[in-house]
Amino acid sequence: MFCQKKWIKIFLFFLIWLPNYVAANEPGMQAEHYTIGTGDLLSITVWAGEHLEEDMKGEYLVLDSGVIDMPLVGDISIGGKTKEQAKNEITANLEEYIRNPIVQLKVQSFNSQKVSVQGAVQRPGVIQIKGSLTLLQALAEKQLTRNKKGSGAWAEQKVFLTRKDGTKQIIDLEALLTLGKGNALLKDGDNIFVSDGAYVYVGGHVSKPGAVPYRKGMLASEALAEAGGAEKGANLRGVSIVRNGQIIKINVKKIRQGSEKDQELKKGDQILVEESIW
Repeated sequence: MFCQKKWIKIFLFFLIWLPNYVAANEPGMQAEHYTIGTGDLLSITVWAGEHLEEDMKGEYLVLDSGVIDMPLVGDISIGGKTKEQAKNEITANLEEYIRNPIVQLKVQSFNSQKVSVQGAVQRPGVIQIKGSLTLLQALAEKQLTRNKKGSGAWAEQKVFLTRKDGTKQIIDLEALLTLGKGNALLKDGDNIFVSDGAYVYVGGHVSKPGAVPYRKGMLASEALAEAGGAEKGANLRGVSIVRNGQIIKINVKKIRQGSEKDQELKKGDQILVEESIW
């Protein structure tokens, strides 16, 4: 029975993941939805009818300002544009100098957009976005590490997806793998953390109360930071850590000043930041 359930989960995982992966990596489709940015290297060819504009053919680096520098027209702003939008922008700039220009553009080197995958994966690190990259595809590339608990299911494991703007999604790993639930399209600057099923909980007057993935050696100040930090009016002199029914009081202000030692956390700890009465 266990083996049957295991193979069903594996089958469903590849049923969901493989079609998306193939579609995103088909020749000619790879960069269609990619947003061009600083550091990308573009291969551009320009035709005037059947005549190849030799002087304009070449590789162009997207500069920090989001522009490329081309002969005849100079700087063209293409940062933040898709491949098709960039082609249209270049074409519009060339029309003043070339009759009915035809522009061919290829992203030669993808350098501007990255996501980070950490936690319970075999190959943690950065992935370059080369087109449409989903959460499932990123996890497949980095190879998940199975939770050692219980029956071999992805028991209690969560995926924490933090966007560049600080917004956070918590996704159930088993629902993601078996049903595709929460399979987000990833963006530049996304940080993905796969928990091994261990958490600490931060509540009260913090920006983003809720579960924070636990790691060995984690400190109270780190957990508070990952919960977005304390809100205005929070009592940092009397923060509570609840552990197995006992309460440990810490003074976060003194910890920040270096006059009190930070508290190392344990799995399942709850941190409560209360409102100041002063």
